[in-house]
Amino acid sequence: MKKICIILGCLILPFLVSCQREYVQPDALYSLEFDLRPGDWTAMGDCFQVDLDVKEITRKVCQTGSVQCFLVYEDGTQASLPMQRFLSAEVENPETGEKSVVYYQKQIEFEYAVGVVSLFYTFSDFYYEGYPERMTVRVVIHY
Repeated sequence: MKKICIILGCLILPFLVSCQREYVQPDALYSLEFDLRPGDWTAMGDCFQVDLDVKEITRKVCQTGSVQCFLVYEDGTQASLPMQRFLSAEVENPETGEKSVVYYQKQIEFEYAVGVVSLFYTFSDFYYEGYPERMTVRVVIHY
């Protein structure tokens, strides 16, 4: 019985240890900052969009790397995108003059392809702030 177990073990063992994994280690980390102004955004129906020209995003980055975006605040803190914020605002009814508080959300998300990062800024349908405020966005490329 021992001999059968040893023989089976010798036959099965090479199959268990022969699988190889390919580890892809990022070669580099690249960071860019963009200062966006309200006029940079284009109204696209229910959201605003801006396309950032990022020539550093190559086909290799899209296939084996990744891209991250961050909203950079004036005090240096950063928020990872996509980001969703829940806010409130006081509004006045134009017919009655009565004031009330509305609750709404705004969302910033992104997508990327070779050479471009597209940002999307969306308000909920309860409140509209107008064009997005001035902001700084940091794009980090891992490849």
